[in-house]
Amino acid sequence: MKILPVLLAASALACSSAGAPPAPVGGATSAAITPEDLRQRLYIIADDSMMGRETGSRGAFVTADYVANEFRR
Repeated sequence: MKILPVLLAASALACSSAGAPPAPVGGATSAAITPEDLRQRLYIIADDSMMGRETGSRGAFVTADYVANEFRR
């Protein structure tokens, strides 16, 4: 099963919801994700430096690490 396309699709759907975001609980908000933010990350994932993303390949692990680090950030 290829999880990366599912994660990207879920991220895109979550970021494309219409209307104002809900008010944060107990604090300030961060900047909204923009289409340019998503485009930049997609280009990084699609770049040759990620060495492809065949299941079990080094490129798949490098890409998974990148996505995990972006979620942590």
